[in-house]
Amino acid sequence: MKKPPTVSELGGLRAILGYLGNLLIGVALVVAPFIINGGQSPFYPAKQFHPTVEIHDEAGILQRDYVKSELEKLTFRQPTHVVVVNLPNSKVESLQDEVRNYARTHPTDVPWISWEDSGRWADNVMIVAQAPHTDYDDVLAGQGRNFFYGPKLDIDSDGQSEVWYSIQKYLTQSDRDEDALVVTAVRTASSYIGWHLGFTRMFRVAALFLIFMAAANLWFRYYLTRGRMARSGIEEARQAYERVIGRRADMSAFTSLIPVDEPYGVQVLARYLVLQKHYRRLERSWGALGTPVGLQWYGLRVGNKAAYVKAYSMQLDAVQQAVINCARLLSLTEFWRDAWQNECDAVFADMQAVKRFGASGGRAYDSKLTSAMQQVASLRSLVDGLEGGLSQGQIRPVEGLDVLGRVVSELRQIAERFVDGVFAGMSRGERRRCRRRYKKYMNSWSSSPRSKISMMLGGAQIGRDGQEAPHAEGLKSADRWGGVLRMSSTVRMLTRSPAVDEVAVTSEGVGALSVSAPVMDVYNAYRYAMLYRDPWWKREPSKKRKWAIRWS
Repeated sequence: MKKPPTVSELGGLRAILGYLGNLLIGVALVVAPFIINGGQSPFYPAKQFHPTVEIHDEAGILQRDYVKSELEKLTFRQPTHVVVVNLPNSKVESLQDEVRNYARTHPTDVPWISWEDSGRWADNVMIVAQAPHTDYDDVLAGQGRNFFYGPKLDIDSDGQSEVWYSIQKYLTQSDRDEDALVVTAVRTASSYIGWHLGFTRMFRVAALFLIFMAAANLWFRYYLTRGRMARSGIEEARQAYERVIGRRADMSAFTSLIPVDEPYGVQVLARYLVLQKHYRRLERSWGALGTPVGLQWYGLRVGNKAAYVKAYSMQLDAVQQAVINCARLLSLTEFWRDAWQNECDAVFADMQAVKRFGASGGRAYDSKLTSAMQQVASLRSLVDGLEGGLSQGQIRPVEGLDVLGRVVSELRQIAERFVDGVFAGMSRGERRRCRRRYKKYMNSWSSSPRSKISMMLGGAQIGRDGQEAPHAEGLKSADRWGGVLRMSSTVRMLTRSPAVDEVAVTSEGVGALSVSAPVMDVYNAYRYAMLYRDPWWKREPSKKRKWAIRWS
């Protein structure tokens, strides 16, 4: 049998108490509707109102003080004024009329009859009326004893019947207890007044219940996800930090090799200067983070520290490698071919992404798509020939990088023409929805690269070889829970390059200060537009229409 973890393995007493305390917050949100409702079901209002009591015992059969004290101890779901009136009449034709006449001719604590309509009782008044000197038949006919309710006292016919049933045993007694009869009747009525669940009350209470349940769900998800986010990717970030520390002493030598008059060298150095100020803070943060265990990962301080060290360890690692690649490539020193291959790999991935468009079309594509694939092959030949030109000194490294930028721009145009062709062949409504989803995806990427919504696709992503790669390349599942995104170490600025937001001037065009958006983003945006389904309340009635691709 497996031994339960010790306190130290769980992170210590403080971490355990913090974890339990945060879970109790979620539990408190779940039970909050019951707490607000006095411990009762939230779908029924709590019995929280003590009644005001008024007794007019003209027949002299009640212990007035005892009955009043017992009735005042009861609780109702609505504010209620209880009136007990015993008339001395021996013969009553209409008990209701007799009580009305009594209310008009005698002083009362509150009005029993409505000011607006003399034919009905006041809103929150319950009247226990009886004429004890009438015979038994009159009692059964409701002329010797009856109960009257104001229009705002919410009690249905079943509740009124239950009030009558509760006093049946007293009516058959020759020497009945009148005090117990009155108290029992009012106590039974208190259980049914306001108990009926109307539509308005049901909607209001259900909305309150759902709000608290949603809040509890969000809290549980936030708190539990926070721990997973803090722990996910931390080892990868720690390895990146070790590389950062190991290379830090050599960075000045590499930066000195970068020509300051080359635009690509200037932007790489600018990105490095933006991030190098985090060296000391990153060192302190890793020291403060230490090695959390168990439930310590769920702490807010640990979560914030982990988020910081993961983000900047990966960025510093990538920007250091970009500086090294830039120094080797621009000066054509040792290992410059590795740096050039790193630049070409990103372009090859874009070419494979364009081929993915062709693979998904089948027979729906015409000769223009074949021409586009031939254009991609021509661009591939152009890129393959650049390395020879660099090694022979026929082209400068900066010119080669510009060529790569133009190649990516052409690949992106091919992909966008494909997307436009697909959308043009759709019905108007479907085209509008797909364009909206496509722009939503692309805009979310351009505005905040780190908050890309690829996770909404629900399918595999494209890997570097252009194949489906749900667990190898692209966005991993860990990325959804705080795993660090892979940063680009290319000299050209991509959307995943470190410090791109601080240095980039434009997101279009070709040049050192332009950001190159990978064609994989266009493909993922296309898949998102085609595969993602709107929530049911946004959907229009489906119409089966055939659509084809139109090329402009």
